[in-house]
Amino acid sequence: MRWRCIVVLWACIAMAMQASAGELRVALGTRIPSVDGGVSGSLSAFNEDLAREICRRLMARCEIDYVRFDNILPGVAAGKFDLGFGNYLHTSERERLVAFSRPLWHSSSRLVGRAGLSDSSDLTTLRGARVAAVTGSQQQAYLLKLADPRSLTVLSVDTMADAFTLLRDGQADFALLPVLSAYPLLVGEAAERYRFYGAPLMVDQLGGGVRIALPKKRSDLRRAVDRAIADMHRDGSYSRLVFRHFPFGLD
Repeated sequence: MRWRCIVVLWACIAMAMQASAGELRVALGTRIPSVDGGVSGSLSAFNEDLAREICRRLMARCEIDYVRFDNILPGVAAGKFDLGFGNYLHTSERERLVAFSRPLWHSSSRLVGRAGLSDSSDLTTLRGARVAAVTGSQQQAYLLKLADPRSLTVLSVDTMADAFTLLRDGQADFALLPVLSAYPLLVGEAAERYRFYGAPLMVDQLGGGVRIALPKKRSDLRRAVDRAIADMHRDGSYSRLVFRHFPFGLD
């Protein structure tokens, strides 16, 4: 009887390991070209390192694809990807498509424009301006609600780099972007040409807890990912990962 119990126990352990092992298909937001022509790696590299650490803790191999922002959630919903890192906020509309992990960090949004504009420029009072936002983003949805009453022209772009191209070419007055996503683009020479305007905003889903998107039917995977995130916070590896890529915390 004792040996039978040992055999059953090892069989259960082996089955658990087999269930955890394997491959996770991960969608990451498209790598962002820097304003000066290179590649701005901070947020993309952070998400990739975070994904790989989660995969390691789940004893799985990451298969990573860089995907355009508005294609990540449909890909996760269709089962093409197991994890989607698009710096997504949880909304009821998105929850109809996918499930979400526990929050990773907190996001806010802010206007970006060419240097030299009025210091009083602020999204809460902005009128008659051309404002760029990434297609499918919460920033775009917010601007579309303001378009008619504020006489705003909303310009949809595929990536944040495209928003900066419109600013550079004088085709947009501002861009409304997530602060942490835009921050890596506003360094070096670009910091002299562009700047943030107005205060960071979190109203109307312009900010909140950023989460990983997962297929709705994979509740087992969501629970495992949540445990991995909690363990990373508990043992300090999450903070070490953050400071590897940013000069500030994300709490």
